[in-house]
Amino acid sequence: MRRKGRTSFQLVSWSVEFSTRPQRDEISLHRSTSSKLVLPGFSLIETVLALGILATALMAVIGLLPHALDTSRIADRRAAESLIIANVRAQCTSTLPEGELRFDPSGSPLPDVAHDFAFTAVVTSDTSLALPGETTGSLRAARVELRDRSRTWTRTQTFTLPP
Repeated sequence: MRRKGRTSFQLVSWSVEFSTRPQRDEISLHRSTSSKLVLPGFSLIETVLALGILATALMAVIGLLPHALDTSRIADRRAAESLIIANVRAQCTSTLPEGELRFDPSGSPLPDVAHDFAFTAVVTSDTSLALPGETTGSLRAARVELRDRSRTWTRTQTFTLPP
């Protein structure tokens, strides 16, 4: 409709209401006389609070990551230790190996000339072990000293050998 060079528009707005029925959800549109469209949603305060809770939870999870990585590293090293000890024990059934034995990070043996080793094991004879009631060492035993190449970590374990 035109009056004196101006154009006027009649504004009609719609509001959306959700009605819940036992069988289905329907969206019904109702005509409103106001110029605002009313839609369901979250307010700015609700959104900021939700983001704050999410950020706090994420910071707690991120804070646990260094501890989880250290635990994983320790578990890997202990698994390699047990494989190395089992390998050395198998080699010691007849004679004690001489010199340094070299192992990779997973505990598998490497040749003596390998330069990319992660662990070394030095095996020595131990005659100080004795049965209860004896004064001298009567057991044939071996002492294994494990060393980690990348750290200053050393672990010693002694075990008896078959006669």
